[in-house]
Amino acid sequence: MRINTEAAVSSFKKKRLSFLQPLFESLTNSLDANADEIDVCFEYESVPTDEEDLRIKSFTITDNGDGFTDENRESFLTYLSAHKKALGCKGVGRFTWLVVFQNVLIESYNGKEKVTINFNEGFDEEVLREPFETQKTETIISFNNVTTDFYSEGVDKRESANLDHILKEVQRHLFMLLFLLRDEGRQYAIKFHIGEDAKSITTDKIIEPEHKEFIIPFNKENYNFTLYYRFFDGKGRNDLQLCANGRTVKDFKSNLIGSKLNAKEAYIVAFLVSDYLDNTVDDSRTDFAIPGYALPLKDVEQYFEDSLANIVCDKYEDLDLENDKAIDEAIADSPHLSEFIKNDNSVIKTKENLLKQARKAYEEKKEKVKKSFRDALVQVKVEPDTYNKVLQDVTHVQTLELAAYIAYRQQIIEGLAKLVRGGPRNLYNMLRWKKHIGGSHDVKNKTYPLLSRV
Repeated sequence: MRINTEAAVSSFKKKRLSFLQPLFESLTNSLDANADEIDVCFEYESVPTDEEDLRIKSFTITDNGDGFTDENRESFLTYLSAHKKALGCKGVGRFTWLVVFQNVLIESYNGKEKVTINFNEGFDEEVLREPFETQKTETIISFNNVTTDFYSEGVDKRESANLDHILKEVQRHLFMLLFLLRDEGRQYAIKFHIGEDAKSITTDKIIEPEHKEFIIPFNKENYNFTLYYRFFDGKGRNDLQLCANGRTVKDFKSNLIGSKLNAKEAYIVAFLVSDYLDNTVDDSRTDFAIPGYALPLKDVEQYFEDSLANIVCDKYEDLDLENDKAIDEAIADSPHLSEFIKNDNSVIKTKENLLKQARKAYEEKKEKVKKSFRDALVQVKVEPDTYNKVLQDVTHVQTLELAAYIAYRQQIIEGLAKLVRGGPRNLYNMLRWKKHIGGSHDVKNKTYPLLSRV
């Protein structure tokens, strides 16, 4: 091979790959090879300590795609091959096979010959070719002998032999690819077998999602994104994914959106796609490698969350009332922050988040005003308008601090009132001086319980 296979595999072992990653890669390869009939057969065994705990030990995938033609065979032997780059192929996916399985046997019939490849970490580019006349093309890839990274003494990361779960993971991981192929008019049937149990994914079962487009401006450039989504009733896990080249790459979590949907007994599946993400996905397809000068991933994720929040609010109009309630509760808690709370532009609001962002904005404003005031003091000559603006800002901040003090003083008064109503003994216990754990009698090392409890 045009690179040391063992070294290439070692680089992928640093990634947190799923046990099913070889399945995702091989299914994608089959579809890229124009296969429309794909069969996957899983072999399983029970865990030594629990006969009812069945785990996948190997699997075989058979398809009727183009097979190992001269061009495809040369691509397989070349690291970072540009072959099928337009389809999103990185030329390295096969190395993830050997992270999970020690041996992969490839047998391909292209109509005129049979091509056999024993792919493992010691692979030395040996490809066996022998004449074999057949009327149909067929490729069979067998994955055997789970690596010690996934199965060894005290370690068992193998997938459970649960066909429903495996099918769900395939649909989730390849959702965008399957949808895009269906949208192009491609027909396909992918069948899965575990023992006598069989299930399938076919073109007619792919549900078309809704979508929303948005633009992210950055450094005088505009980046286009499309968000595909679908709501489901009932309890389920929100599945939010950043995708590249038709494949899911990175999970995105939003506790805020999740909590709101859980309250509605609903969940959402959403996928974000973009040429920008296609061009920045890393070789493992589990993360993005974005240069320091480019649009940051955190900005993409923020737009992703904001767009999802708008979609959720459009679907559940009563969330506007919940937002109003959160604003009222936050202002009642900290009235001196009311202007910052009212100016909060988050789509879905909670009292906690409103107060957190308001306190942050308040502190930033204070620091900005302090700096402006210091700068004005050291200047020999200050324009009247600038001077008046600085004084107005200082006065405004002082007013906010006074309001905060009054609110705090009111809490103390209310606390004292409760103590008085509790009787003399309660008042004595709360007001008496207490020693710190260290036992020092220094007044500075003692606490005033009333203030510590208010």
